[in-house]
Amino acid sequence: MVDHPIELRGLGLMGTGKKPTLLERTDQDFIGTTLNEMGIGDNFATLSGSVMQATSKTALHFFQPIHRTFHLAIFEAVCDLFQEPALALLGQPRLNPQVIEGSGLVVRRVAAGGGHEAWMQAADKSMRGWVRLTDDDQDPDPAFRRPTLTSGIRELDEQLGIGIATIDTLSESVSALFVAPPDVCTTNKKTLFYGLIPVTSSEYSEAPPQNGKVTNEPEEDLTLDQLRAVLPVYMSGTSASVPLHLGPGNKFELDFFNVEDPFVSVLRWMLELEAFENTPQGNAVMTELNKVMMVINPGGFDETFFAAPFTVLVPEIDLPFVDIPPVVTVQAGEFIRAMAFRLRDSDVDLTNEATTATATSINWSITTQQGNAILLALRELMKKKLIGLNLPQGELRFDRPNAEYQIRAFVRVSRPGCPQETWWSDYSNRFTIAPWHETNGKVPPTQIALPDITRASLKALKPNIAFVMPPALYDLMGKNGLSNYLDGDAQKGNGGLTIEWICSFSLPIITLCAFICLNIFLSLFNIIFNWMFFIKICLPIPKRG
Repeated sequence: MVDHPIELRGLGLMGTGKKPTLLERTDQDFIGTTLNEMGIGDNFATLSGSVMQATSKTALHFFQPIHRTFHLAIFEAVCDLFQEPALALLGQPRLNPQVIEGSGLVVRRVAAGGGHEAWMQAADKSMRGWVRLTDDDQDPDPAFRRPTLTSGIRELDEQLGIGIATIDTLSESVSALFVAPPDVCTTNKKTLFYGLIPVTSSEYSEAPPQNGKVTNEPEEDLTLDQLRAVLPVYMSGTSASVPLHLGPGNKFELDFFNVEDPFVSVLRWMLELEAFENTPQGNAVMTELNKVMMVINPGGFDETFFAAPFTVLVPEIDLPFVDIPPVVTVQAGEFIRAMAFRLRDSDVDLTNEATTATATSINWSITTQQGNAILLALRELMKKKLIGLNLPQGELRFDRPNAEYQIRAFVRVSRPGCPQETWWSDYSNRFTIAPWHETNGKVPPTQIALPDITRASLKALKPNIAFVMPPALYDLMGKNGLSNYLDGDAQKGNGGLTIEWICSFSLPIITLCAFICLNIFLSLFNIIFNWMFFIKICLPIPKRG
């Protein structure tokens, strides 16, 4: 038997040539309607209406299933007997479906600088993520690839990059490619294939971090300039006078409410980053902060008005009739720690306390060198926090913004007297994937019917969901009305009844209330963003029913 190549190609519709035929479908039964149009027998004229066409400079734009839009790839397989374009009509009969052992399509990402990356999985089933291909025509399954030529010397193979750690052992993610039903193939006298192109996935790379880094550790460290841009100005080196006020017990503390500069944000950052925990990173931050001494202007008050962490230094002097006021100092780290826990653990909202006006202030002054040391210590703390969040180790499969992709399809053919072979189609046109928040204007909006607000219709809306409320939440709701929240004097619930409550509501009523509130806030924010023309349109329609 004489061997001959197999050609897997698109249908050549709308000037797309041999590239995969890509369809955009918004039908509810998009598979059924596509196969129905393929089987009409009009040389795919009906199907052509959903073919996606790309210009030479612009990539196609694919929507996601959340947009109620789906993308299919269509192929035909022929035997290229004479391998001559002029003899194509004579030498390219349809491929016999009985010799097909397998088929599929792959989505590959266009790599920076050229070439392609494939979404790979290791033998232990862990996801290795996007890996640059060295051979675009290799079979996605290592079991069907030709054995890699080795030297036979393990050490030399490892130096040459040949062996168990190479791409040769990784399998590529494959989506199903189906042979069209027999009646569709018979009508068109072709062996046709169709497959759904995946454009969304929850898979993420589990490849071991490179360069000695641990899981979730950033590839690159933030620079000092970037740290200065995101962290409060006090961290990076500055001089300022921060007012104090008389707190409980007539002791001085930070003026949480009237501080002009956002010093309270320093406390929030320290608490959020867990800078006060007994960890190497936290201790390093506190060490750098405690190198900064903060000096307090008592403003006419004596040392009895200061409590820990302030240190009152009373000068010793032997000269009569000389009164030297005490010097009050504090280590910056200890001051921040005390004020942060005061902010966190207080039973009252410190930012709404009445302020007692005094002339007392604390002077915060650090050099650029001290600020840099604090920022670098905070960077390690932020890195530890990021690692502890247990985020996905690597990038999500389709998460890179503006990335471009292409698809290819393959068939595995087994013929008598010949080894099984894998035959590939050409690459498709490039395409990008729309973010979830984008809208496909070809799809009608989802309609949600709101209830009428007549007395009769509202009476018909019986409670159909129930919330279980703990005692403290019920007390909070019972003790406070709208005016309490607006005036800032709302009281916490204490759950004194020690019983739980079940409150039933009507879900349509909740939706109606949410709709009314949404329109109120949209109107308010429209003053700032002027966005109402873009995100809301209300059109009159005749009343139905």
